[in-house]
Amino acid sequence: MKEKYLRIGSSKVKLSKYKGYESRLWLALANGPSTIVNVESYYQKFTFDKLLMYYSIKGINLNKVTFEENLDLKTESGKYNVLARILADDSRIPVRFSIFSGKSKADKLFSVKE
Repeated sequence: MKEKYLRIGSSKVKLSKYKGYESRLWLALANGPSTIVNVESYYQKFTFDKLLMYYSIKGINLNKVTFEENLDLKTESGKYNVLARILADDSRIPVRFSIFSGKSKADKLFSVKE
């Protein structure tokens, strides 16, 4: 079997020296990369009243029975994913939005909302 290598910055190192990387690499190759849609949230008790209200205000009526499936809020195993946690009423994840006065982050900061 040929030696496998891992690129760290500009260096090439033997993958066998980094067992943690190697197992995660094979897992990602087998299952695809981890995303907010396919990673299960460790917290599973969510409500989505604010999300449903937001869609309603925008003129989009979601079916309360199927919206979780339609918005990909559950993993293949049927558990809520990280996306569901972010969109839930009490996500326990602070989200901060920064608004800049121009078109780039180098422009003056106009507002920050959490």
